[in-house]
This record gives sequence, structure tokens and C-alpha cells, in this order.
Amino acid sequence: MTLRIKLIKRIFLALLLLTVGTMLILRGLGLVSNSAVLIGFLAVELPTLIVVLTLTGIELYQLKKTRGLHGQEFLAAIEEQQPLLRFAILEARTLFALVEVLLGRRHGVDSSTLGFSYAKGTLAIPIALGVVTVIEAAAIHVLIPWTWLRILLLIASIYALILISGIFAARAANPHLVSPQSLTLKWGHRTVLKTPRSNIAKVQQLSNHQYTEPAVDGSLVVLTSFTSTNVRIMLDEPVPAHPPVPKKKLPRDFAATEVDLYVANPQDFVRSLETATQQ
Repeated sequence: MTLRIKLIKRIFLALLLLTVGTMLILRGLGLVSNSAVLIGFLAVELPTLIVVLTLTGIELYQLKKTRGLHGQEFLAAIEEQQPLLRFAILEARTLFALVEVLLGRRHGVDSSTLGFSYAKGTLAIPIALGVVTVIEAAAIHVLIPWTWLRILLLIASIYALILISGIFAARAANPHLVSPQSLTLKWGHRTVLKTPRSNIAKVQQLSNHQYTEPAVDGSLVVLTSFTSTNVRIMLDEPVPAHPPVPKKKLPRDFAATEVDLYVANPQDFVRSLETATQQ
């Protein structure tokens, strides 16, 4: 059933793209009028789009029903199964992260699980971009004579600022997690690495000034942004990891044995993990 729905959806999606492309070409060549384009949209493109959206909704319903997924797990499955929705999901997560930060929420933190921030200092970037947006708005007001275009560009600039702020807010809303059983390292919505505490061979405060952005060096994962790392974790056994680096820089089936990371409160972070290494 699922394969049949996917096949039908691909057929309608191909029809939609073909129709849109054909109408744009014909209109560009002056072979059809604006009214003909509108009629084509209402008669063919709009119904086809509705069918595609309906089939996508059925796919998502079946995905949720068969796997029993909820919340972040469901969103992750949508990103994996529906590439066309990937950017929409990412945008929604980014905007929701701002709301979570404003409400003081932090994912995964409860009475038994500690959360450790790694977002200190990143607020300076949204503030700087906000200043740039104000300057840009003043320049647009002076240089562009059309009111509608000034308003459109201003809205686009503000929305871009909100999205960028949301990216950094996601880091504040998703701290590293230390529970009695495990350590989970995060980078925004991404889970970089999760390992049992019993797999931690050594943890110590150690500065590494070589990197100013996330990186992979052999089996070492570096998690930092605009500053040096201040904690090193060494593992007994390699652990599958998904660091925020380009795929071309990431070996296939990558596993980490060491992690250098920045934590806003390294002393408490190290202390919370040392109990596992001393047992």
C-alpha cells in the first residue's frame, strides 16, 4: 500500500512539475496570456497539488501509525522519509526553538537528568545581525522608491533574522545531558553522540584552541563554536556519532573514541561524569 501511494505521488508530482514548467516556458515565449496561465493553474496545477498534499498526508499518517512515533522522533522520521518536507520541518523546529527559549524550556532535563549549556557567547551573533538589519532597513527606505518593495524586503530581512536567531536558540534549548545511566551530547536538535556512562574511560578539563567550529579529526569529535574547547572525554569503546560537519568530511559509519567540547560550566560537567569513571 505504501509503495503504491509513493508511486502515485511521484506520478502526480512529475505531472505538476511538467505542467508548471511548460506554462512558464509558454508564457515566457508570449504564446499564452496571463488568463490562460490562471486557467491552467486552476484546472490542472491546483488539483494536482491537492492530490500530492493529500497523498503526503496519508503517508505521514501511516508512518506515525505503523511506527508509533511521537514528537521529535516523528519529526526525525518525516525528515528521513519525506525529503521535500525536510526544509519545512527544519524551519518549524527553528521557530519553535525560539518559543522554547523564551519559555525557559530545555529538552531532556528533569529531576534525574542534568543539562549543560554550550550556547554561551552565541547571542552576540543575533544581536549583531539585528543591528545590521536596522541599518539595512534604513538603506532600503532611502534607496528603494517603491513602498510595496520596501515593505517586502523589510519583512524578508526580519524573518531571516528570526530564523538565524532560532538556530542559536536551538542550542540553548537542547543542552548536553548527563543522566545516571548515560551521556548525550547535542548540537541543537541533533544528537551527536549517546553512550553509557560506564563507557567513559576518562573526562577532564582540557583546553584545545585549534578549532573554532565543529570538526572531526580521526576518531576525535570537536564540538565548539567561536571559542576553544574546555573538556575532553575519552571512551573505552567507539560510539557511532553524528557531528555537525559536512558529509564529505565524515567517514562512512563514523564512530568516536574521543570528544573535545565546550561547556559553559566545565567544572560541574566533569564532576557529574567522574563518578562513572571512578567506579
